[in-house]
Amino acid sequence: SVFIAVDDNYYDYIEKFKGDYPKLTFIQIKDDRHIRANFRDVEHPYTQLSNWHKALYYFSVENLKHDNVWFIEDDVFFYNENTIRMIDYQYADSDYLSNVVTEYDSVTESELWLNTTVQYDLPWYCANVSAVRLSRTLLQKICEYAQKHGTLFVIDAMLPTIAHKNGLRCDCPK
Repeated sequence: SVFIAVDDNYYDYIEKFKGDYPKLTFIQIKDDRHIRANFRDVEHPYTQLSNWHKALYYFSVENLKHDNVWFIEDDVFFYNENTIRMIDYQYADSDYLSNVVTEYDSVTESELWLNTTVQYDLPWYCANVSAVRLSRTLLQKICEYAQKHGTLFVIDAMLPTIAHKNGLRCDCPK
């Protein structure tokens, strides 16, 4: 299944494209739904309406059918869908897949951590999350974090940090 998370709520994209693209599922989430569920970053208000938060909310709360979900931003290029299938096959047991993950032992090592409250002890982790695969287990841990702390934090740091801090399997395919 391929889902397209649409960030624009001014137009009904689901209605417009459902006949043209029957194999795609369009997701449009009103801004208040994910915010009420704490899928937001209160310390960085400009990201509160982030499509990342909406997509994570959708697959953590509303659609729990998938064992793994790929989140791929619109500017990512891959050769064909077999690329994704091959990675899925090689890393079937991984909870978190992304490019290289960097470990930080201090808040001052990266500007990413400035004005960010992370409810975990150091070390923290960071990755470019333009294309990542998250397991159902990791999505559940993200949901639990949002419920417990009333917020999420910077996506690039949050995804690998929650995965590592919960002892989940993290891999970085070539």
